[in-house]
Amino acid sequence: MSKKALYPSIAIVNGLYPQHLGPEFKDIYKKEIVDVRLAEKAKKDKGNKAIVEGFKEAANATYGKSNDIYSWLYDPQYTMATTINGQLMLTMLAEDLMELPKSNLIQINTDGLTMRLHKDSVTKYYQICDKWMQITKLQLEYAEYSKMIISDVNNYIGVYTNGKTKTKGKYEFKDIPLHKNKSHSIIPLAVHNYWVNNIPVEKTIKEHTNIFDFCAGVKSKRSDKKGASHYELHWIEQGNYYQKKLSKTVRYYVSKEGKTLIKKYEDNTFAQVEAPVMKGNKLVKEWKVTYFNKAIYPTNFKEYGIDYTYYISKAKEWINDIQQIGQIKLL
Repeated sequence: MSKKALYPSIAIVNGLYPQHLGPEFKDIYKKEIVDVRLAEKAKKDKGNKAIVEGFKEAANATYGKSNDIYSWLYDPQYTMATTINGQLMLTMLAEDLMELPKSNLIQINTDGLTMRLHKDSVTKYYQICDKWMQITKLQLEYAEYSKMIISDVNNYIGVYTNGKTKTKGKYEFKDIPLHKNKSHSIIPLAVHNYWVNNIPVEKTIKEHTNIFDFCAGVKSKRSDKKGASHYELHWIEQGNYYQKKLSKTVRYYVSKEGKTLIKKYEDNTFAQVEAPVMKGNKLVKEWKVTYFNKAIYPTNFKEYGIDYTYYISKAKEWINDIQQIGQIKLL
């Protein structure tokens, strides 16, 4: 279960607002932002997704910016009052639910929790939740899963009882928000198909024909210790060694006949992007990349020369990590 618009709702029901903006702020915040989003989301078809997401960002940004010293919303007391209230409320709910016999808490984060319930505890479960909502004046929303694949509380796949799925964190592979990293989205797609549809990762990866799902992006940043950084391509051609400095933002995919991508710092230290596979001091596999800032569209998809072994190995690493977590729990 999760709380609808938790932090905005906590501020509203508790009458919290940035002190320098006055009490009228909370009324404007509620009517003009939070209520608009919830009303749109409550529509039968889930409303206009752009409106829902836009007002969600606006609602959450109010809380987030209240802790930004450069923002006009800055008020640390408002931030802490909102955060601590939320944590204590969810802790109270979790403590009560953990008393249910033959049930256990699977995960909990800042705005929701997941329980495994025994069928005999369902009625009591909803009674506890109803009591909590009466006390906190907050509204819970519920979801039922038939299956969950969990790396941690922020990275998981949930399969709803109606067959639809929810992906979180590194497992997201479609409709990824612009502010999140979309690199190598073929990997979470392959892992999703493996766990949800029982499709081998090799089949998903080798039959996929959207080149951008194989791509990754990196961006030059400054390090306090090493100074400014930039990216370079290194390769050998007809016995000659070449290197080329690249733009600040680099898009690439792992390929069979590519070049080595290096991140170099101002102090002359460097690191290889897509580090090679090592076994002790022995080099097992070195990954090459194709620089892809300017896209090309060959007639035959095979002409991209994608190194499928890279993507298959990464997908299987994710799967093995989950299987190991399961084995530890069994022990």
